[in-house]
Amino acid sequence: MRKIRLGFISPYVAMVPLIEELNKGNDDFDIIVQVGNLEAGVNYALAMEKQGIDILISRGGTANLVREAVSVPVIDVHISGYDLLRSIMLANGYSDEKKL
Repeated sequence: MRKIRLGFISPYVAMVPLIEELNKGNDDFDIIVQVGNLEAGVNYALAMEKQGIDILISRGGTANLVREAVSVPVIDVHISGYDLLRSIMLANGYSDEKKL
């Protein structure tokens, strides 16, 4: 059986380890991760589509822009409590994402 190729476009680097953790021991999916927001995310999505990706996963405005640019299905990940906490900490001057 062929693996499903998933493209995940993360808005920030801190989300990448979470995605990689989900991929451990997974035999059904081939997950490709790129970090890019808005237009950068669209560029990654277009490149992934050319490489034969089956489904794209992103969030927020990036997911909306990607959905308009590609013909493959796009899944929108909703904002979590982690995202809100990260935004508050960044607004308060904390820039080291590993603290989150």
